[in-house]
Amino acid sequence: MNGRIATLAFVDVETTGLDPAMHRVWDVAVTLRLPDGRQVSRQWFVDFNDLNWATADAKALEIGRFTSRYPAEPIAPYTTLESMVAMQLHDSLSGAVLVGANPHFDAGFLSAMMQRHGLNRRPWSYRLLDVESYAAGAIGAAPPWSLDDLLCVYCIDVSDDHRHTAAGDVRAEMELFDRASALKAPK
Repeated sequence: MNGRIATLAFVDVETTGLDPAMHRVWDVAVTLRLPDGRQVSRQWFVDFNDLNWATADAKALEIGRFTSRYPAEPIAPYTTLESMVAMQLHDSLSGAVLVGANPHFDAGFLSAMMQRHGLNRRPWSYRLLDVESYAAGAIGAAPPWSLDDLLCVYCIDVSDDHRHTAAGDVRAEMELFDRASALKAPK
């Protein structure tokens, strides 16, 4: 171990489908846990006109509750052009370790977004931390597992109103990470 503490970027996205090549992020949240202990949280809703509606998957929109959660006025300050989201995320995530429930999914969508706007596709560390694997390993749970199962095992209550929202899932990921880390802490 090198002794350096990396910035952890807890991240979650809600998308218009499962394929980063044809679907888009519409809700993204990030909480940066900086080496000095500070935390910085941000959430963006991508502007309605920047979403690819020709390929949107109705089931994906239903899971993220798009129709009830997307801001009624798809203009600033409630929504942001995808290019601006990409630039702000690019700067925020530079060098950070992405932490998420299946962070490869989030990273795939964020990479596609950044590439569409001429940015480095992966400004974050090449090492991703899957909080589900981390938490399952801390208690010796064998796969398969789900985020919901692990939240239950760790006695983390997340209301249904917050599940499958980018900000709600980031909070759940952070709580799960912290509780699993407490189990692994040296005595």
